[in-house]
Amino acid sequence: MNKLVLFLFFQFVGLGVSAHAYYFAFAELQLNKDNNKLELTVIINSHDIEHWIKKSDFSYIEFENKTQNKNLNNYLSSNILNGFIASIDSYMITFNFIDYSIKKDGNIEFYFESESISPPSQIEVRFDLLMDDYPEQQNKLIYLNQDIKKSYGFLRNTKTHLIKL
Repeated sequence: MNKLVLFLFFQFVGLGVSAHAYYFAFAELQLNKDNNKLELTVIINSHDIEHWIKKSDFSYIEFENKTQNKNLNNYLSSNILNGFIASIDSYMITFNFIDYSIKKDGNIEFYFESESISPPSQIEVRFDLLMDDYPEQQNKLIYLNQDIKKSYGFLRNTKTHLIKL
């Protein structure tokens, strides 16, 4: 009887637990000195992508099958880039979508590249991706410069950081 009560207790507790145990997005940013382009990787949980796709005319199967649907890619990349904005002296840097990769851990990596830029001394980054959808959202950016990694945390009250290069 105790086992049955314990089993039922965990079943009901499990119903109250969200399928999304955390609210994080990650990004890595690096300046490619060979072509003076910023390379950006944004890592998002697949549940968040499902949330966006449900609000659109696209299907998640299209996304999983990685069909070369330009409209779907544009839709997702514009949603991502609305939540990740980089600028140099108030000039907004334009990023172009390259590709994405679905990982076995449930995360999806999106790859972007900027236009060629003059190597700046600093970049202002606003990384408020998904903060409108999830109030608990926290984002993290890692800036890679040769062998040095600098991490920046982004919260609802700290959506921008100045990154010195």
